[in-house]
Amino acid sequence: MGAVVSYRSIYIDRGEIHADAIRVPFFSTAAFKAGGRLPLLTVADLRPPTTPTSGHDFATFSELADGFVARSPTDPLLISDQRYTYSPEGLDAVWGLQLENTDSPLFRITPRWNYFGALARDLFRPRGYAAIPLAQTSGMP
Repeated sequence: MGAVVSYRSIYIDRGEIHADAIRVPFFSTAAFKAGGRLPLLTVADLRPPTTPTSGHDFATFSELADGFVARSPTDPLLISDQRYTYSPEGLDAVWGLQLENTDSPLFRITPRWNYFGALARDLFRPRGYAAIPLAQTSGMP
């Protein structure tokens, strides 16, 4: 819902995942809302005790998540897929994998029951967005 005018910008720079919201409404100018950032997570960052297959499981999950893997900011045991979050600029992931403090890998989905209200408010009454500045050119045609 809202995917026609509301987008998530997500990228990796210097070992961190950055996320921002971008709006491109039909009858208005494009705008953005600054989001957050999290450090990328690697298999070396896992804390014992881990599952016996944690290296392989982490590699598989990281490949599934296109490398956008970070520790959840709200649940330190959740290795999250940062491509899918509950708000375009947010870092609260929809799902992830737990490989620490468990005997076997746990795939976890984190329901957020108030999500649709926040999504509707952002779609119809957006707040916190600023105009996207025009790119500066170097005088080249």
